Amino acid sequence: MAGLETTSSIKPKGRGLRMVALVVFIAMALLSVSTMTLKVFQKQQELQTASSDSVIWTLSQLEVEYLKFSLAIGDAVAQPDDPARLRELRQKFDIFYSRVDTVSNLAGLRNYEGGEGTRAIFAGIRKELDAAIIYIDANDIGLQAGLPQLSAANDRIAADVRKASLENLQNFVAVSNQARESVLSTMQLLGAMTIGMMIALIVVIFILFRMSSINERIALEQRLLAARMKTIVNTSLDAVLVVDANGIIEEFNGAAEKVFGYTQQEATGQNLADLIIPDEYKRAHDIGMQRMRERGEKRLVGRGRIEIEALRKNGAVFPVELSIEQVETSEGILFVSFVRDISDRKRAERDLVEARDRALAGERTKSRFLAIMSHEMRTPLNGLLGMLDLMRQSKTDDKQNFYIENMEFSGRVLMDLINNVLDLTKLDTAVDVLNNSSFDPARLVQEVLASQMALARKNENYLNYEWVGDPVSGVLSDRARLRQILLNLVNNAIKFTRQGEITVEAEILEPLTVDGRYELELRVLDTGCGIPETDLDRVFDDFETVDNNYDRINEGSGLGLGIVRRLVRMMGGQIGVESELDEGSLFWVRLPVVITQQKDDNEMFPALATLPRGANLLMVEDNEINRRVLREMLESQGHIVAEAHDGMQAVEKTSLERFDAILMDISMPGMDGITATRHIRAGEGPNNMTPIIAVTAHALPEEVSTFVDAGMNAVLNKPVIRSDLFRVLNQWIGEDDMDEDDDDGLDEGYEENVIRSLARDLPAEDLAGLVGRFLTETDSVIAALADMPHDEEHRVEITSMVHKTAGSAGSFGLSDFHHDLAAAQTGLKTDPDYDISASMAQLGQSWQIARKEVIATLDDLKIKIDA
Repeated sequence: MAGLETTSSIKPKGRGLRMVALVVFIAMALLSVSTMTLKVFQKQQELQTASSDSVIWTLSQLEVEYLKFSLAIGDAVAQPDDPARLRELRQKFDIFYSRVDTVSNLAGLRNYEGGEGTRAIFAGIRKELDAAIIYIDANDIGLQAGLPQLSAANDRIAADVRKASLENLQNFVAVSNQARESVLSTMQLLGAMTIGMMIALIVVIFILFRMSSINERIALEQRLLAARMKTIVNTSLDAVLVVDANGIIEEFNGAAEKVFGYTQQEATGQNLADLIIPDEYKRAHDIGMQRMRERGEKRLVGRGRIEIEALRKNGAVFPVELSIEQVETSEGILFVSFVRDISDRKRAERDLVEARDRALAGERTKSRFLAIMSHEMRTPLNGLLGMLDLMRQSKTDDKQNFYIENMEFSGRVLMDLINNVLDLTKLDTAVDVLNNSSFDPARLVQEVLASQMALARKNENYLNYEWVGDPVSGVLSDRARLRQILLNLVNNAIKFTRQGEITVEAEILEPLTVDGRYELELRVLDTGCGIPETDLDRVFDDFETVDNNYDRINEGSGLGLGIVRRLVRMMGGQIGVESELDEGSLFWVRLPVVITQQKDDNEMFPALATLPRGANLLMVEDNEINRRVLREMLESQGHIVAEAHDGMQAVEKTSLERFDAILMDISMPGMDGITATRHIRAGEGPNNMTPIIAVTAHALPEEVSTFVDAGMNAVLNKPVIRSDLFRVLNQWIGEDDMDEDDDDGLDEGYEENVIRSLARDLPAEDLAGLVGRFLTETDSVIAALADMPHDEEHRVEITSMVHKTAGSAGSFGLSDFHHDLAAAQTGLKTDPDYDISASMAQLGQSWQIARKEVIATLDDLKIKIDA
């Protein structure tokens, strides 16, 4: 592949530097040789144009001309009257004079070293000859007269002429030798450099040959690498595309053909955006390519794996995983893209999410079913136990008492089972939160043991309590959870111990962290039958009982220890068991706690923990009937009650006046209870830390979680039972334990006839008006529900009307009618296929039964209403 071949053509840095150095050396050598050659040529030229030979010849001729001049003087002196001799003398003088002038002006004579003396000699000769010119230029008589002077001058210059000739000859010979030696040295150096150049050229040829071999090997390696890369790319399971800076596809491997549906011939040379980019992404792709070309900005290159969508040849859009890297080549920038089709993976992820959602929906459905069914079973069971208690107070014989006791025992066992299922459901749906408060752990242990004294005596067991080490006066933890943990463990020990001893030990262990958190360890020891070692790992599992060892003597659901383990984990603790068969068992629990003072108080609301009665309460409820019933319950206990008809009024009142607690309805017009709670918690008013108790006709577990997240501290279900109401109030604004008369003598779960209770507190005419209004409003709602279209468009409105009616029905203690309304509300909220028409018909029948009960109660009380 062209792009990939270019990436592998990387020259070693060292070899490149050596090549540069070699080129520089050759260049310098060539420059030196050229310089020396030029110098030789110059010397040769100088020798060719040198004047030494001319000077030597001229000097030789000077002496010859001097001799001729001397002979002419001698001939003229010998025959002074001969005009021919005189003419000859004048001619020879002129020639000699000219020769002297020529020689004295020779460049060679002027320039050679040591020529100053010679030039002085020639100056003297010129002087003598200049003096003789007067005689030479005279007529024959004058020349004849000057012959003696000319002869004397000739004698004077004879030695100088000889001397000048000899010295100049010697000097010019030396100069010639020096020039020859210089040329010889230059030629020798040139020869040496030529030899050096030849050696360098040989070395260069060797290096070039070696580099050629290396390049051939590298080229072969590159071809092999390119072939391997091409094989890897072509056999890759991922699509590989090589694209230039203009988005033109240059390479398109086999996997790309399978992924996108184009052949390599079809894709190569085409624009990437026209082939595999979906229409909705083309504009963004074009803008990104333009931005990259103009500013070099790259947003996807080098970012690793990116999930986007691509386009097949058939027009199908599918998800892909893409990674892009940049490659710089001699031809420009290329982008290598690796594309993986992740359609199967995305499909598997969707299937997994759907399976998870179905599983979660099944779990939620199971939890809702358990919660609703347990709640539904608990209501008639409460009524049954209450009736048994009333029968016990009537006149009965021993046989009837025996029946009553057995029925009551069976009912209590069933109630415990239902309570365990409810606890398990709450823990599994994670709707409960920890409510930490300060309490005395020793007092808590003693209370638990006291509550189990009767059961222990029944099995002829002794209960003991012991604090190991230094006791503490108070700890900060969830008291209710800890009481439930300890109660289940003690109850479990009593059930499996006969004529033995159960001991509870408490101990504070060393601090866990520097922030003051310790560990409270509780140990429950019994001398019962023990647990086989093989069963120790499963004793905390749900619905597990060790039946074989206990011969079915002790009945139970097997949920108690499972609930204990959940509670311990919720509180951040640990639980374990040690046991030997026929020797007894030891269950231990370690919980993180903070050491506090002895006086019990609530960490979040310390100022309210000492208000047992006469609390200032705010009741937020949009239904007048519900307000009236709840007010009577609260005022009968001496509490001061203020009212708000919706969430907006509640927020306004809580910003002006401080309350000890707020009873907050959930479903209200305008602003609902959840929104009002958030406003109160978020504000800086006097009630941003006040306990807020949700009062609702019916709430699913996930809805309860929403209440808690909004800032509510507890949830109270309608119908509001006196014992539950006062228990919650005492938990948040009162003492930890209620007096025995706080619930007016009612057992937990027993629902007194609300209308009869109101009859004790209200005048007859007020009660008649209140109940009459309730009957009228409910008749209107039931009629409206029957006439309203039972479709999805009206589901929300129907749910709201059912919820509001459920609150009113609960306030008057109409249990069956209220339960039917709650079930309808649950179906409307959670079941898309819920049969609304059948449900509304059932509600109409249920209301008629409940209405007759109300009328019968009023008739029994001799109260007349217009209904």
